[in-house]
Amino acid sequence: MHLLEVAKSIMAMQDSGYIPQEDLIKIKDWFIEYLNWITTHPYGISERDNGNNHSVCWALQVAVFSELVGNTEQSKFVRNMYKNELLPQQLALDGSFPLELKRTKPYGYSLFNLDVMTALCQVLSTQDNSLFSYTTDNGKGIKKGLSFLYSYVEDKNLWPNGKDVMYWDEWPVRHPFLIFSGLALENQDYIGL
Repeated sequence: MHLLEVAKSIMAMQDSGYIPQEDLIKIKDWFIEYLNWITTHPYGISERDNGNNHSVCWALQVAVFSELVGNTEQSKFVRNMYKNELLPQQLALDGSFPLELKRTKPYGYSLFNLDVMTALCQVLSTQDNSLFSYTTDNGKGIKKGLSFLYSYVEDKNLWPNGKDVMYWDEWPVRHPFLIFSGLALENQDYIGL
């Protein structure tokens, strides 16, 4: 996941002249190879098909690395994956993530999964197609996930699903889902929190 930061940094600097063109080509070639590996190797396919936050992390990696190297086919694939698999299969109608709630760290994994899902929305949304506003036919959308977790970030003591076995005292933090969704949905409460 930390390679996402490397890829996004390269995108931010690629036109600055600070990265020599021959290095930029080599870096992008490495990400092309890695993108091919993560989308074809059994380890990558296993993560894609895992079904919980692992699948969302896989999709975010593919989205960011595809953005870096200009692979519109993979970008389209993960946009459709978000709409047709990740959101409908992982988000409950109440906005919770049932697969994360079953784990020994339900609070932390719910926060993490929402962070990654909104990052995916951030990367894959276009001016004409905002994944922050997208809802399935039965009404599932990232807004429900935001609404579900917001009050538990505001006051963790309201969390009804038991304490995480580890790191309970470290949560919550300044979660990316609050800034990404706050900006995309023009919600000052998210940004403020």
